[in-house]
Amino acid sequence: MKKIVVFSLVFFLFFLAVSSQKQPNTEFVWNKFKKKFNKVYDPLEESKRFAIFQDNVKYIKKHNNNPSHGFKLGINQFSDLTNEEYQQKYLYKHQNDEKKYLKQEKVYDEKNLKFSPESLDLRDEGMVTPVQDMGQCEGCWSFAIIAAIEGCIAKETDQLIKLSEQELIDCDYDPKNGQKGCDSGSTYKGMDWIIDNNGVTTSKNYPYIGYTNNCGGTDDPISTITGYHQVHPSEMFVKAALFYQGPLLCTVDAHTRKFQQYKSGIYRDKSCSSDSTELNHSMTIVGYGSGTNFSTDNDFDFSSDKYWIVKNSWGTSFGEDGYIYMSRGDNNCGILTEVYYPSGCSLV
Repeated sequence: MKKIVVFSLVFFLFFLAVSSQKQPNTEFVWNKFKKKFNKVYDPLEESKRFAIFQDNVKYIKKHNNNPSHGFKLGINQFSDLTNEEYQQKYLYKHQNDEKKYLKQEKVYDEKNLKFSPESLDLRDEGMVTPVQDMGQCEGCWSFAIIAAIEGCIAKETDQLIKLSEQELIDCDYDPKNGQKGCDSGSTYKGMDWIIDNNGVTTSKNYPYIGYTNNCGGTDDPISTITGYHQVHPSEMFVKAALFYQGPLLCTVDAHTRKFQQYKSGIYRDKSCSSDSTELNHSMTIVGYGSGTNFSTDNDFDFSSDKYWIVKNSWGTSFGEDGYIYMSRGDNNCGILTEVYYPSGCSLV
């Protein structure tokens, strides 16, 4: 009996030792996370955030251990937030009246569509400015608009000029019309403001501060547009619009935990929605491609996968240096549901 007890104790201690070796040093990773993202908490809050962080790390590891997913998750600035908190702080409620104002346009006739190349990356064409971090401002609508106009101006003038998101956030502030600055806004209403106010200035003249402020009233617009169009929600037409017009505004359903922690690979998520009433985060499509020209640190096989290259506004710690590669061919998360491009772009 004594030998059995001793053996059981030895086995138990061995099990603890092996288990401890298998457990990741989450406290070490937690401290690195806090340092990287300048996170500071009071003692009670830190205990809560650490527990959430541990749960997110566990979720990330479980996802990444399943190669059938085809994309990886990773620790980013949202890893100390529950999914509910992430949605509340970084996503916005879609304005359901969006489609009352625009008709979808098949902008190109069929014969022109065949000239769209097999792959396209407008970053290589000098039409995309560096990724920014909008912080805790839900101003993604303004970042998507500005990125599209910057690309359109570059295509027309060969000049890539950094324009001001902050001017749009401050000066197109009209809560009764749904324009709430850092608390959400509409992409097409933002473009209406730019048209009505004869343009937008540079970020140098009107720098980004990350919260809604009084309109600076700049009298120095540098670029403008005369209109905008909604692209027919078809891969064929969106590819053509990218090739002929430049970067495109899109709005997706980004509410899922997988989107929150996306790191790399071609993102495909059946748990998100493509319905226009469920869209909640605006970004900018800047290209497309297929697995044969996809470069990533993933170990997955992308030889048959197609994707959109999408610029986000959550800094370079999100995704692949600030970009997310979203699957092409299935309107994944509504990426084709509401796509726009500005037209008549020019320098003032």
